Amino acid sequence: KKEYSTFARTVSSVGANGGPMVTIVDHMGWERIGIIYRNINLYEEAAAELKKTLENAFEGETNDRMPDGFKVVCYKVWYFDDTADATEKEATAKEILKECKDEVRVFMILAYDSDVILFLKTAHSTPSFPFKESAFISLEVTTATVKNDTQKYTRGLLSLSQKNPNNTMFQDLTNNVRKITGKPDIVVSLSGRIFTSLFSESG
Repeated sequence: KKEYSTFARTVSSVGANGGPMVTIVDHMGWERIGIIYRNINLYEEAAAELKKTLENAFEGETNDRMPDGFKVVCYKVWYFDDTADATEKEATAKEILKECKDEVRVFMILAYDSDVILFLKTAHSTPSFPFKESAFISLEVTTATVKNDTQKYTRGLLSLSQKNPNNTMFQDLTNNVRKITGKPDIVVSLSGRIFTSLFSESG
């Protein structure tokens, strides 16, 4: 921000959520966590950053809840190209679930919201996978994304999301952008991210 004072990110860093994840892992006492990420640059970088943050935070640490320390296991790329249909995505998701089901019960899924829901649906419908004993964490799924027919897949999902600032400056920005675009469903999230980038000290 000091070097480029007028620059505004339109999308916040997914990998910046490492801090909250450390807090959650520590609170829950999870010794192992799996990170599943989509094969696009955004999520590849975020997965690497998240893995590094978690491992550094718990390096050499053992306690009553983590007697064996902490480890990221099942660090897997969920690979498919942009032309893949649901069947192809499910097939690759099943391969990951098969490899990971005996290693870990907590999964961080870094992918677009629709893909996260598809992954959960696949896990739910795979008889050999212990869906009810597993926990899933995402950054992309919001209540607006979850439809009635997908609720049974997302009940075990903890979705971390950023809240929009609650002040008049942000409200004015949102209202002004709404007037220009006429698309409030898109604008609220986007203007919130621009606002955060412009006015946060660490941005």
